[in-house]
Order: sequence, then structure tokens, then C-alpha cells
Amino acid sequence: MQGKIGLILNLQRPGIKNFLKKFIHWARGQRLSFVLFPDVGSLIKVPEISPNVDRFLKDLKLVITVGGDGTLLQTVRLIGRQRIPILGVNFGRLGFLTSLTEKEFFKNFEMIKRGQYQIEKRMMLKVQILRKNRFRETFFVLNDVVIELDAQSKLGRFKAYLDNEFLNDYRANGLIISTPTGSTAFSLAVGGPIVVPDVDALIVAPICAHSLSERPMIFSGHKVLRVTNDREDYRYTVSVDGKSDCKLEFQDSVFVSKAPFETRLIQFKGSSFFELLRTKLNWGI
Repeated sequence: MQGKIGLILNLQRPGIKNFLKKFIHWARGQRLSFVLFPDVGSLIKVPEISPNVDRFLKDLKLVITVGGDGTLLQTVRLIGRQRIPILGVNFGRLGFLTSLTEKEFFKNFEMIKRGQYQIEKRMMLKVQILRKNRFRETFFVLNDVVIELDAQSKLGRFKAYLDNEFLNDYRANGLIISTPTGSTAFSLAVGGPIVVPDVDALIVAPICAHSLSERPMIFSGHKVLRVTNDREDYRYTVSVDGKSDCKLEFQDSVFVSKAPFETRLIQFKGSSFFELLRTKLNWGI
């Protein structure tokens, strides 16, 4: 295998240090070139720890994330634009993105060395915050963007436009805009549909809508959704992939569109999205 393997871990997960020691011993025995994310230095001292993030990202063939879906989402924020394939190992609970167990990882990695895997491309979102006619913030999102009212005692008002056509003035506690990948995350929890990953789509789902007529909707991934705060007494929090990144003030807008690049997830032959759903959601049990 040409290029280095990068390893990013959720250091708070039980058993991570034992996994790390096992991985280092195994990788050295396989004479693999690998590099560890800088924060690993708080657990162990080995030469393979990168001194900084820039050095970590240099010449990477693939990145392995060990933890849960949150760890993989953080990794996407770090390396998404570089189109480096990601393999997720699950030390969490549910794990839609990181479905590979520790045992399966060491069993299947021989296939990775031989290039016997598939790259599954996942649509991402580009999220931009418009303030006073300037885009002040830009984020790239694999799962979803959530817009919520700061004051939970109020009912939010979310004025939404699709390609400049007025869509709805949602009255709800919040609004979730997700990718098909994110359709099994927060969107699913508020009654949104499950959308298979290879569909280009924006899923819009209100949180605790005031009216039963305000239902989740699916739009083409080629559309641009704009959500505007036109109420002077309202302030909103905008979260991307579970991270609260900014505030939405009076007359600010959030623009959501398909990102110009995709996340690349490593999958093995025979893996099935529907089998994953049956397992994780206990279908047929």
C-alpha cells in the first residue's frame, strides 16, 4: 500500500487505549506506514504521533476513525475537501457510519492492503451564513444542519425559500436540513424519512411543528434552500453535524446547497445499507 494510514480516535471511549496498542503492534508487524493524530500523545508516546494536523494530513492514503459516528463526522470536517477515503470502526452504540467492529476491522484490513474494497461517495451540504450582503461563514456538512431558536419558551418562525421561491413560514422549535446520510440521524428522530445514500436530495424536517400540516419534505439535491430570520426579536443557533457553530441574527440567512465534493467511505463487498438498517433499527424482530 502506497501512502500513509492515518488514525483518529475518540480518546474518551472505553477500550481505546488497548485498541491503540494493538493497532500499533499489528501495523508495525505488517510494515505499514501509519501516522497517529496529535492528540494521541495524551495516551501514549510513540514515534508515529504527528506533531501537528498539517503533517498528519500529508500523503494520506486513507484515514481510520475509531469511536462512533461523531468521531467520523469530526474527521469529515477535517479532511472532507481532500477526498481521502475514511474507514469507520465503531466503539459507540448505534453506528450507522461506523458499523465495523474492532474484530471485523483486523479481519478485513488485509483486503484493504490489497485494494479489495469499494469507495462509497456520500453527498455533502454546503452551508453559508449571509449577513449584511456578505457570506460570513461557510461549513461543509455530511449529516445535517439544525437551526433552532435560542429561547425555548418561544415558538420559532423559519421563513424558507427554494431557489428564491417562497416555500413556507415554518412555525416550529427548529428546522433540520439533512443529506440522505443524515436522514438516519436527527431527521429520523423528528419523523423524517429514511433516504438511501445514493440519492441526491435535501431533506427538510421541522422540529415539533405547530401544525400537523407542516411535514418533512424531500427536494432535489440541485436546489438551494434559504432560511431567513426576519423577526427582530428572535435569535437562532445554527449547528452543523452536531456542533453549535454560529448564531443567526435579525435579517441573516442560511443558504444550504449541495457541496462541490463528496465524502468517501470505505465499504467492503457484500455490505448492504438495507442490512445495516435491519440490524440497527431491529426490523423484523
